[in-house]
Amino acid sequence: MKSLKQKIATLSPERQELLRRKLAGSSAAGPTAIPQRPDPANLPLSFGQEGFWFLEQMRPGASQNNIPSAFYLYGKIDVTALMNSFRTLCTRHHILGVRFKIKNGAPTQILDLNDLPSMVFKDLGANGLLHGDALVQEIRKTILRPFDLSSDHLIRAELWRLSDEKHVLVVTLHHIIADAWSVGVIVNEVLRHYSYYSTGQEQKIEKLPIQYFDFAYWQRQTAPQRFESQIEYWRKQLAGATPFLDLPIDRPRPQTPSFNGAHIPFDIPKETADALQAMSRKFGVSLYMTLLAAFNVLLYRLSGQKDISVGSPLANRDIPGTEKLVGLFINTVVMRNKLDGDLIFSDLLARVKETTLSAFSNKEAPIEKLV
Repeated sequence: MKSLKQKIATLSPERQELLRRKLAGSSAAGPTAIPQRPDPANLPLSFGQEGFWFLEQMRPGASQNNIPSAFYLYGKIDVTALMNSFRTLCTRHHILGVRFKIKNGAPTQILDLNDLPSMVFKDLGANGLLHGDALVQEIRKTILRPFDLSSDHLIRAELWRLSDEKHVLVVTLHHIIADAWSVGVIVNEVLRHYSYYSTGQEQKIEKLPIQYFDFAYWQRQTAPQRFESQIEYWRKQLAGATPFLDLPIDRPRPQTPSFNGAHIPFDIPKETADALQAMSRKFGVSLYMTLLAAFNVLLYRLSGQKDISVGSPLANRDIPGTEKLVGLFINTVVMRNKLDGDLIFSDLLARVKETTLSAFSNKEAPIEKLV
C-alpha cells in the first residue's frame, strides 16, 4: 500500500498546490462560480485574447496561431447528422461565432447568432487521387490557411469523403477563441450530439450556464483585487532574470521568422519511466518537477548559464464552470530556477518543487499583464 505522502507525490504540481491550500483552509482556490455578465450585449475580450489580437496585428495573415486537428473517420457516416452536430456545438458555444472589429481604436468582438459557422462537406472520392502524401499535403494546406479576424469565422470544419467508409474531418481554430483543451470539449460534444442525430433520438439542447464572455467580464472586473498580489510576486520573482539563453545553434537565425517547426515523437522505455516515477516518489515531488529539473540541467549544460527561466503553459480551468467551455483560458507561468552553488540533483529537485508550487499559487496573473 502506498503511503499518503507517496500518493500526494504522484499528483500534478497544480493539484498538490490546490490540496495544500485546502488543507491550510485558504480561500485562494478561487470563486465557487462565475456569474453571468449583467449586459448580454457586452462581449469583452479576456487578457489572453488581447494578447493574441496584438500578435495578429504584428503579423497579419500568418498561421502560427492556428490550432489544427485532423481525424480519420471509418465506417458509414451520416453526413447530415454530423453537420447538425457541429451546428449545435456552435449554437451552444457563442465564442465560436465571433469576429473581431476595431471600435474607438480598440478591438471588440462581434457576434451574430444568425450567422454561425457551418461544416463544409467535400466529396473527394471521385478522383481517387487524394491519399498518402497527397492527402497529408492537402490537410497541411487547409490547416495553414490564415484567418482574417475581422471577416472570417474563426473555426473551420471540413468533412472530406474519401470513400463510402473512409472520411477525414479537419478542424482548425484560431487561438484567440480557443486553446488545446477546447479541442477535447469540441470533440466530446460533437460525438454526443451525433449519437442523437444519427439515431433519430430526441435531444434537449441545454444552454450553457455561462459563456466565455462571462469569464472575460469576470476576469476584468475582479482583476485588481485578484491579480495585485500575484503580479507583485512575479515582479520580485523575475527581477534581474536572464532574458534569453545563449544556446549553441548550427545556423544563424533568419531575420524574419518562418514559424516552420516540427515535433519529434519518441518513446521512453518503461524501465526508465518507472525509475523516474520511483525517484519522484522518493523525493516527494511530481514527475513534472523531476522532468523540469532535468530540463534545467540540460539547458545549463548547453548554455553554461545558471539562471534559467522556463515558460510552462497551464490549462487554468480550475474555476467551476470553465472545464466544459470552449475558449481561451490557457496561461503561461515562468519557472525560474538557479543552478548556483554546489548543487546535487536532490537539492535542485527541492528548489524546483518550491518554485513550481509558488508559481502555481500565482498562476492567474495573465502573462500579457506581466510582460
